[in-house]
Amino acid sequence: MSSAARWLTIAVLLCSTIQMSYSAFVINFNSNPFHAKKWPSYEVKYRLSKSFLPDELANIKEAFRQFETYTCLRFIDSPSMAVYDGIYFYRVRDERCRGTVGKQPRNVVYGYRRCWTKVGYILHEIMHNLGFRHEHQRPDRDHYIRLIPDHIQHDKMNFFDRIDDTKYFDTLNSEYDPYSVMHYEPTLFTIAENMVSMEPASDTWVAEHIGQKEHLSPGDVQAINKLYSFFSLKSTRLGVACLMCYSMTAMALMRTNLAVALVCMVNSSVLLEQNSSQLSHNQSLNSSFNRSQNDSATGEREHACLLTPDEDNEYNGELNWTPTQISLIFSALSWGGLLTGVFSGWVADRYGPKNILLAACVIHVIGSFLTPTIAVHVGFYGMVAIRFIMGLGQGVIIPCMGALIARWFPSTERSTAIAIYTTGKELGTIGVVWCICWLPTVSNSPENNRLISKKELMYLQQELKSQSLQNRKVATQHVPWAKMFRSGPILAQVIMNAAAACFMGVYQSYLPTYFMQVLALNLKQNGLLSALPFFVQMVVKMFVSSLSDRFQRRDNKPNSTTLCKVFNSIGAFGSALCLVVLSFLDCRHVPLAVFLICASFAAFASFAPGFFTSQISIAPVYSGIVSSFARVCAQVGQIAAPSIVGYFVVEARPLSFP
Repeated sequence: MSSAARWLTIAVLLCSTIQMSYSAFVINFNSNPFHAKKWPSYEVKYRLSKSFLPDELANIKEAFRQFETYTCLRFIDSPSMAVYDGIYFYRVRDERCRGTVGKQPRNVVYGYRRCWTKVGYILHEIMHNLGFRHEHQRPDRDHYIRLIPDHIQHDKMNFFDRIDDTKYFDTLNSEYDPYSVMHYEPTLFTIAENMVSMEPASDTWVAEHIGQKEHLSPGDVQAINKLYSFFSLKSTRLGVACLMCYSMTAMALMRTNLAVALVCMVNSSVLLEQNSSQLSHNQSLNSSFNRSQNDSATGEREHACLLTPDEDNEYNGELNWTPTQISLIFSALSWGGLLTGVFSGWVADRYGPKNILLAACVIHVIGSFLTPTIAVHVGFYGMVAIRFIMGLGQGVIIPCMGALIARWFPSTERSTAIAIYTTGKELGTIGVVWCICWLPTVSNSPENNRLISKKELMYLQQELKSQSLQNRKVATQHVPWAKMFRSGPILAQVIMNAAAACFMGVYQSYLPTYFMQVLALNLKQNGLLSALPFFVQMVVKMFVSSLSDRFQRRDNKPNSTTLCKVFNSIGAFGSALCLVVLSFLDCRHVPLAVFLICASFAAFASFAPGFFTSQISIAPVYSGIVSSFARVCAQVGQIAAPSIVGYFVVEARPLSFP
């Protein structure tokens, strides 16, 4: 099999595996009848029959107005639509009000005069069509109301049956809402007018307002937005997440493009001569000490995988830098980040992260523009200096991102939001466009955003009311520093940050060099295969993070801590196992080596719903400070990565990569 065919086979196998996993996930998710009946879009078409009276049409329009004002939904009048494309409203000579539950082949709302006299009745039936069931049929309803079966009409008892199967009733992790339009009035379907069918279990509820039919309750708005809003094109916070992704893309590219560029900029003949000399020395030692035949075979195998200095190997640049100097250039970035990472989280919590992130990207843009000129005309020390300055900007990125995530996203969306913005590290584009988009679009909090809609702001204020900006400012004036530094969970966070940063630092800085020196790939293969693991990580990260958030929204959801630990273990042990096996391979096992590298990146993606999510959720009020503390330790890990690699490449065997 040709070399190109092998790469194609690897790519096809990886994509097939990812697609099969995603398909299995979608099938499993849609097997939940509640979610399977969700409408595919935030836009819902409708058609009205011509038999409605003017006051009835006014009530229907008012119902649509409430949905469009307070939720992410849009209702589109489509007089010529087919009955299976939307909701069909029509009048019948039937005193009952009926509506289908969820998206069906034929969605209807029908009834006679009574059904159209109150806006709440129409809201009730439309919410049925959107997939919602009666609030008083929730699995946990007995904790909040006491049903009185003897007062209920016998033929209407099925409307009061509790639905215990969470496949058919998803509470969306929301509190019981007695004022929901989906809740029955206590006097409905009773055998006598002076009787009630249910009583509140709490004295704090106003009995006459239970099951009101005037307007959507805050709980109704919250439930609809939870089910439909995050991936809506109207969602401002999705736009914020995408811009965060864009920033990570731009800054990661400007930070890591040097790893690919150096394999062409540095004169590899110098390195190869050093390697050949070291290899000859090793082989002479083998003879002197009468090493076994297996060791001699190992030396011959290494020699076969090395490119000779005289070979036209496409890697002959003009810069005569040693591996030690290259390691110092890489580590200079982390030293700069270590300096600003110490205080950036506190500054982000106190003054807001928006402008700090903008300044960081500007530093990266200027540094990237100057890098080629400095490398050629100033030399090694100039490169160390410019990379150190770029590191000053790098150190503030993660703490500021953490502060934004805590302010903009509810806990049930944070894993997905983290996956979106960290996916930027696996993509590639430029930073100037991001700076232009960032300044007018993003604000430090939803309350200060000029673009956010009233309904989305209302939803976020409900979800994040315990994390309001005012409370955050008060909290940052009394930061419990001593308790934070002694906290076991926070210490575990910083250890994981250091380990993960060291792991990714090795890959980002030395993957092209590994492909060149160990797997003996040509320049074209090197460039293509260096990008493949990051693409795999991007896809898997979105999958596992969405899976984690879906678990969080289930009624019988697992403990959040347990969920983070499970995903974190997959990331840690999976990545380590792949690296251990990879250390036994050489240029004769290129397809397997590439597969293991991609697999380790796929396992690493599980850290997004693992310690990354835990880091934001562990102390939301101090998220910037916690992220800053963790980032400092991550910078230490990144500093250690090139130093360790530089030591082993120079001092040990030429093909010995950590």
